[in-house]
Amino acid sequence: FSLLSFVFELLSKEAAVIGPLLIIMTGLTLYKIKAITPKNPWAVVPYFAITAFYLIFRPVSQFSLSSLAPMPHKVLKLVYYVRDLVVPFEMASLKSCIYQNIPIASFLAISLSVLILLLWLFLRKFKEPIAYLLLLWIGLTLLIPLAVPLSPARRHLYLPLVGYSIFLPYIIYRIVKKKIFFIPLLIIFLILASVETMRRSSSYEYAGTLVHRSLAELKKNIPTINKNTLIFLIGLPGIFDNTYVFWANVEDKIKFIYRNINLPVHCLSVINFRREDISETNIKFLDDSSFTYEMDTDLYNYICPAGIDPAREGWGKEDSGIEYKIVGKDRFGNINKMILRFPARVYTGKKCFIIGWKEGGLKLLRIIK
Repeated sequence: FSLLSFVFELLSKEAAVIGPLLIIMTGLTLYKIKAITPKNPWAVVPYFAITAFYLIFRPVSQFSLSSLAPMPHKVLKLVYYVRDLVVPFEMASLKSCIYQNIPIASFLAISLSVLILLLWLFLRKFKEPIAYLLLLWIGLTLLIPLAVPLSPARRHLYLPLVGYSIFLPYIIYRIVKKKIFFIPLLIIFLILASVETMRRSSSYEYAGTLVHRSLAELKKNIPTINKNTLIFLIGLPGIFDNTYVFWANVEDKIKFIYRNINLPVHCLSVINFRREDISETNIKFLDDSSFTYEMDTDLYNYICPAGIDPAREGWGKEDSGIEYKIVGKDRFGNINKMILRFPARVYTGKKCFIIGWKEGGLKLLRIIK
């Protein structure tokens, strides 16, 4: 039964490849799994065999040794993950205060120092096997999301949350000991978590409604697109409050509404925004084939370029052949202005539709031909 459960885990979430190590760790730490003990190490071989089979036929293409660097970025991700594990609700005001008044390096140093101190005090006081097991569970299951070069997201914490969900009541009960204090604390935590869950559900509903409505309006305004047309998307609402809108597979969404899987669609950028406050796409044409794109950015509103290297200096080339030059960044290091240029080889004999966000929807901003 456990082998079958492990197979279903792998089919649900790739991070389950850490499963065999968790099984070994549980067996060796608690000796509760009779089949897995130091005297019977062969019991875990089937789990590793399934993992190997899975990795062969479904390579984790986003993982590589190079993704383990740079370390400062991984440390920042670790701080985000620990924050999301420990606090199940938003701290927007505190986050804004930290970003605006404390250098990131200082914040990371302080955060990690506090974390190490708390772990040291914990391990000195509690020496039961279950305490070590839960900390190892959280640590091991954080390795994969830390290694994979993706931005921090709460969905990466499904497996770490299992260990933390057991660890939290354990540590509170051990410290407080009396149920008269423990139960109210647990109830408060559950209320906060429930409120956050309802808020997240509302965010997903808002994102889905926004995508559905704006795509329907685009199809209504541009009923058909001929085969000699290239579509370029810029400044679409991409992410708010860690919730995807047009960030993931936006090209496929456009292809779907026009029922053409071969439609040439290229996303140049989306934006991070605050709910109900979506910045319009601000482009100004310098000539017939080049324009500037800029945005008033802050901690929550900024440009998320697609296929563009934000660290590049001078002119670069996007995957579709569009040339770009970053000419402005804000105090947080986010791009707030760039120049985009359409070389003749890109649009010769074709029409280029520039689609952006205007008046609360997807609008055709310009046709280059």
